[in-house]
Amino acid sequence: MASIAKVIFSDTCRDTDLLYWAGISVIDPFLAIVGEGRRMAFIHSLERDRLRQHSRFDEVWLWEDFLAPEERSCSLFQKIASILSRLEKDHGFTHWQLPSNFPAAALLRLQERGLSFNVLPDPFLPERAIKGEAEVAELRRAAAITSGGMALAREILLRSEIAADGSLVFEGKPLRSEFLKESIELFCFRQGALAENTIASCGSQSGQPHEEGQGILRAHQPIVVDLFPRLKSSGYWGDMTRTFIRGEPSAQQQKLYDAVLESHRRSVAQVREGASAAEIHKRNVAFFEAEGWPMHISPEGCTGFIHNTGHGVGLDIHEEPRLAHGAGRLAKNMVITVEPGLYYPEGGVRIEDTLLVREEDGEKLTEGSYDWVL
Repeated sequence: MASIAKVIFSDTCRDTDLLYWAGISVIDPFLAIVGEGRRMAFIHSLERDRLRQHSRFDEVWLWEDFLAPEERSCSLFQKIASILSRLEKDHGFTHWQLPSNFPAAALLRLQERGLSFNVLPDPFLPERAIKGEAEVAELRRAAAITSGGMALAREILLRSEIAADGSLVFEGKPLRSEFLKESIELFCFRQGALAENTIASCGSQSGQPHEEGQGILRAHQPIVVDLFPRLKSSGYWGDMTRTFIRGEPSAQQQKLYDAVLESHRRSVAQVREGASAAEIHKRNVAFFEAEGWPMHISPEGCTGFIHNTGHGVGLDIHEEPRLAHGAGRLAKNMVITVEPGLYYPEGGVRIEDTLLVREEDGEKLTEGSYDWVL
């Protein structure tokens, strides 16, 4: 009977699958093996005792514990092959499953040893899509910080004054995208989360979904604020977007916002255990087309609803599941975003919340008003 185990060689800063296994941050690369009821880590002496005390691994070994004296000066990749060979010989393992980012040099060493392995497609750990109780608690905490950051952004915009030239002024100074983003990021940092690449894009900049924004913010123009802080202690993310307008929207701007808000409302109403993620996205596409907002992609640019309806959130900001064409069904305790948007050269609108999938509905983890006119 085959004895199969999954293998990762990386560090937890670069590999969230390894962070999921370890439960703690380890900045130096190490070898992790999980299978047949065993959870093993092979590491140098600097980290051994810490992993034994705080990680989720049942067995924490020094590299030397499984290496012959003549192998201890070899490269890490040769050491990996030696350890797997010994586990096959002395512990009954017969096959290894590797992630797509497994080092090529290590693969060559496994081939030279004649070891049996295959490389799995992503996601390497599909079980990560279903969140455990402790994970949900961390995601709630991240969502609360995210909601607080959005409330701060709203307050700053609400308190800003409109200058004669249409620019926004806050506490006597021109209100710049850079200041708004810095204010949000400092708030999140003080709450225990790192927020980077925050978006505060105004006017035509908001017509590009991932344009972070720069320069003075202006009245009567859409301002997209998208923040996604990550908890410093555990690595779990929050994610939330609102679109604001300080002043008065035009009839066309209001029509655009109303369409996105209705799409968001309809999508949230469909979230529940067993719902088809692909169907939620398909209905969004059909809704926007029926309302006169079709997607258009050409060499000159992309307009309309040009991205998926949502994605999973956990140790990665974008992970399984996807609310997209070809996606599967939602399961209880998945954590997802719902984030429809419309984008045009003159400006865009996106509304996003993070939800916990439950049996009968989706529980919003992020909180914030949908009144966009300030």
